[in-house]
Amino acid sequence: PEPATSTTDFPPEAEALFEIPPAKELSEKLSMTPIRDLRKAMGLNEKIFTINELFGGDKELYESAILMLNELDNFEQAKAYLLENMVLKFGWTNKDKKKKARNFINLVRRRYL
Repeated sequence: PEPATSTTDFPPEAEALFEIPPAKELSEKLSMTPIRDLRKAMGLNEKIFTINELFGGDKELYESAILMLNELDNFEQAKAYLLENMVLKFGWTNKDKKKKARNFINLVRRRYL
């Protein structure tokens, strides 16, 4: 695929989802190990929860997003893809989705470590 490049300004709360808080505990540092394939990075329950919370219950959209994210070259491309196609469309900045969105974004970030 063509590298995604963001030419749109996104709201600060959307950009804030992609900020990395410093790891304070050993478990946080250990949870930043690289992931080779996002399809295998989540258990069934987490996958279902992610589809329902972040992708509006659309399993096909989730699957195509994971395939795209697996094929991109770096996190900047993944960030642009998510901002342009998912974050605002599915309201990831809403208070009730923000924590799940950050967890998913951190998982995606590990794909490019």
